[in-house]
Amino acid sequence: MEWYESVNVDAKVAYLLTLTEKIMDKTEIYNWYYLVKKAIDMCWEWVEEKKHSGMIFY
Repeated sequence: MEWYESVNVDAKVAYLLTLTEKIMDKTEIYNWYYLVKKAIDMCWEWVEEKKHSGMIFY
């Protein structure tokens, strides 16, 4: 995946979030699904608006 090394951080995060979104439906049966979905949505907000700090997840 040489192309991955040459793109900026936002593109890398967007790529990984897209892959994560593709498998999220397999976790809907678990009670923690909505917590993970909220965290992923917050990650998208960071990519799009730089809205959250990484420290918020710790």
